[in-house]
Amino acid sequence: MIRPQSELEQLECHIIAGRLDSARQVHARLCRDAEEPGISQEARAILRFHEARILLSEARYAEALEAAGQAFDYFRTHGNRSWIARSHLLISGILLRKGDYRRSGEHAEAAVYFYTWEVDNPRYRAEAYEKLGIVHKNLGSWGIAEENFRKALKTCAAVSEPTAHLRVSLNLAILLRKMGKINEAASMCREGFHLAEQIEHSLGICRYALELANIDVVRGDIQAGLEHVGVAARIADERGYKRGEILSLEISGDLLALKGDHKAVFETYMNGIEAARKFAQRGDLEYELLRRAAGTSRQMGDTANGKDLISSALDLVEECGDKYECAICLRVLAQIEIDQGLRATSVDHLVDSVRILSGLSEWAPELGHSELALGRALAESAEETSRVHALDHMLIARRIYSNLGSDAAVHDIDEWICRALLSDRSDPSCLAATSENLRLAGRHRLDLSEFGIITSDERIVGDIARWGSTEVRVLIEGETGVGKELVARTLHAMSKTREGPFIPVDCGSLTESLATSELFGHTKGAFTGAIGDRAGLVEAANGGTLFLDEVGELSQALQVNLLRVLEEGMVRRVGENRWRPVYMRVMSATTKNLWQEVRAGNFRRDLYYRLKGVLVRIPALRERHTDIGLLVGHFMALYCGKHGKNINLAESAKRMLLEYSWPGNVRELKHVVEALVLSSGAGGLVDDSLVDIFIADAGPVMGLHGRVAWIERSEIERALAACGGNKSEAARMLRISRKTLYRKMASLE
Repeated sequence: MIRPQSELEQLECHIIAGRLDSARQVHARLCRDAEEPGISQEARAILRFHEARILLSEARYAEALEAAGQAFDYFRTHGNRSWIARSHLLISGILLRKGDYRRSGEHAEAAVYFYTWEVDNPRYRAEAYEKLGIVHKNLGSWGIAEENFRKALKTCAAVSEPTAHLRVSLNLAILLRKMGKINEAASMCREGFHLAEQIEHSLGICRYALELANIDVVRGDIQAGLEHVGVAARIADERGYKRGEILSLEISGDLLALKGDHKAVFETYMNGIEAARKFAQRGDLEYELLRRAAGTSRQMGDTANGKDLISSALDLVEECGDKYECAICLRVLAQIEIDQGLRATSVDHLVDSVRILSGLSEWAPELGHSELALGRALAESAEETSRVHALDHMLIARRIYSNLGSDAAVHDIDEWICRALLSDRSDPSCLAATSENLRLAGRHRLDLSEFGIITSDERIVGDIARWGSTEVRVLIEGETGVGKELVARTLHAMSKTREGPFIPVDCGSLTESLATSELFGHTKGAFTGAIGDRAGLVEAANGGTLFLDEVGELSQALQVNLLRVLEEGMVRRVGENRWRPVYMRVMSATTKNLWQEVRAGNFRRDLYYRLKGVLVRIPALRERHTDIGLLVGHFMALYCGKHGKNINLAESAKRMLLEYSWPGNVRELKHVVEALVLSSGAGGLVDDSLVDIFIADAGPVMGLHGRVAWIERSEIERALAACGGNKSEAARMLRISRKTLYRKMASLE
C-alpha cells in the first residue's frame, strides 16, 4: 500500500530543499507502492505531478512537461481545483525554463486567478505572483515584474514559509540588479544568504552566492566575487546542481574578464557553453554564454569567430523573446561590426540596443554600457551633429555609472570629455560650441548660484539635480579646492532633511585618542576630563545631514564603529550602555581613490559600500573650461563690490586666467582674483603682468637641486597666497601634512 501522507510531505520537503537524490528515492518507493491494487488514479496523478517537479530540477524539460500535462489533464477532468491550480504553477515553471515565456505567463495568470478567487493558499498565491513576475521580467515589462515580485513577498509574509520567501526575494534581487538598484539588491541578497544558512537550505545558499557574485561583477569587486562564486561552485558540485555549476562558470568568466585575461575568459565561457548544451540545449544559459564568448573573441582580435558566436546567440534570444539579452547581443554585434569597418550598421544596432534597454530601466548597468558604446561610435564621426549626440550619450552613461558608484567608468568619461575640450582649444568657436554642448546635453536647467555654486557643467548640475531631493547616501570625489563641501551643503539644502542640521566632520583632523568621543559622544566620568555628558557629532546630525570630509583618513577602529552606526541607525556614547536611535543622511568626501584604498586594505570594503549609495565626482577646474570664465567674472564682481573698486581685466589677462591649469581649483581661483582686485588701484585695467605674479608657471634656469628648491618654494608660496596664508589649507592643497609644510618652509628660508 502507498505510504501515509507524511511520506508525501517528506517528498515535498526534499524537492523544495533541492535534495534530489533523496527525492528520487522517496518517489521511487512511493511509485512501487502505487502499483499495488486499490490505489486511486488521483494518487497516481499526484505522484506523476511530483515526478514532473523532479524532472524539472534535472532540466529534463520535455519529459517534465509531458508528466505535468498528464497530471493536469486528470485533475481538470475530475474538477480538483486545488491540484489544477498547482499544475498551472508547475507548467508555468517548466515553460519558463524552456524559454516559452508567453505560454508560461498564461499559466501563471491562471494560477493567480485560482489562488485569488477559488483556493485560499497564500503560499501558492505568492508563487503564482512570482512566476508572473519572472515572465514579465523576461518579456521586458520590468515595472510589472517588480510589482508582481513585491506582491509575492507581501503574500509570503502572511505564511511561515522561509523557502518561498528565499525564492521570491532572490528573483526580485536579480531584477533589481539588472535595473541598476544595486544597493537594494545587495542588501536583499545578504539577508537571503544568511537566512538560507540558518535553515541549512543548500540550494538557497548556492543561488544567493551566485547572485552576490553577479553584484560583485557590476561593482568590479573581483576578490568578493571569487569568494562568492567559490561557495556556489562547491555546493553545486556537491549537490549536483547542474544549473548552479554552469552559472558558476559564467560568472567566473565575468570575473576573469575584469582582470583582462581574455584567453582564460574565452576557455571558461566555451566550457560553460558545452555544459549548457548538455544540460538544457537552446536555453537561456546557452545564449548568455554565447554572447559573452562572442565579446571575448572580439577582444582577442578574432572578429570572424565573434560574429558567428553572436549570430548563434541572437538566433536563440529571438526564439525565446528575451528583450534584455537581445539588446546586449546587439551591442556586442555592433562592436564587432565597428572592428570590421561597418560603422553605419553598427550605429543602427547600438541605437536599437539603447532603445530596448532604456525601455526596461533608465538606470540599468547594461544601458550604461550601450550608451557609452554609442557615444564612442558617434564621436568618431566627422559630423559636428554626431559629436553633439556623442556627448549626450556619454553623459547618460556617466549618470548611470555614477548611480552604480563605478569610479573608473566615471573617470574615463570625464577624461574623454576633457580631451574633447582640449582638442578644440585651437579653435575658439569649436571650444565654445563643445562647452555649450556639455551644458545642454543633459538638459538640466538648474541655477545653483543661490547655493554659491557657479557652473554650467552638466556633470555637476545633473548630479545635484538628480540626488538633491533624495535621501541616498552620497560619496563626493574630487581634488582639493573643487568645492566638495559646498556641493554637500547644496545637496542638504535641497533634501527633505534641509530643516535639520548640517554637521561637517573633518576626518583628517580627528586625533586617535579623542576621535571616538568626538564622533559618538561620552558620559560624565567616561575618561579623564569628561566632566559632563556630551553628544557626539553623529548624534548632533540626527534629523539632518552628517558630512564626513576626507573620510579616507578614518582609522580602522573608527571605521568599524561608524559601520555599526550606519547599519543599525543607533549610536552609543562612550561610557554608556544605552543605544540611541539616529536618523540622518550621510554624505562623504575624499580626494583619494577610495576604491584603491579598499583594495590596498586601508579602508573597509563593507563601509565603502555603506557610504557610496551613489558617486558624485566633481571634475577639476581644468576639465571645465567654460566654468573658469564664469568664476572669474563672478569673483571679480564679488570682490570689487566688497572692496569698493571698479576694475576690469585686459584681454591678455583674461587669456592667461583661462589658460592656467588651476591646480588649486576653485579655491585657488577665488584667492587669486581677490589678490588681483586688492593689488590694483581703485579703477583701471588689470594687465597680464600682474596676473603673471600670481600664476607664473616658469622659473629661472638653474641646477637640478636649485630648480627643485625653487619649484617647492614657488608652489608653497602660491598655495599660501591662494589660501590667504592659512597653512592648514595650503598643506591640504599641496597634499602634504602640516608638519611637512612647516619643515619645508623652514628649509627654504
